[in-house]
Amino acid sequence: VKASYIGFGTDAAGEGYELFKEAMAEIGILLCRHIHHPPNRFELAHLEQSDLVFLDRGDRKRLWETLGTDIGSEVAEHVKWRYLQGAVVIAVGESTTLLG
Repeated sequence: VKASYIGFGTDAAGEGYELFKEAMAEIGILLCRHIHHPPNRFELAHLEQSDLVFLDRGDRKRLWETLGTDIGSEVAEHVKWRYLQGAVVIAVGESTTLLG
């Protein structure tokens, strides 16, 4: 089982990712990856295979500015594709707008 953390809308993404990893370890998910902006090819590959995708809270303006780029919209499309393939997608706060 793989899980991805996306914190494009927050300055505290590093701290959020650490909390995310701890929470995932509690339920037995050890293959976690922080998806950065811009993501590298390994992060995109992990996202494409993730069974759980967590979208952290943050500032709406920053989130939309990030997702409005070509790279940001590519990540958004990957998240939607994973959802359609049966992955669990959890969005908190302003990141719920990504789910449309």
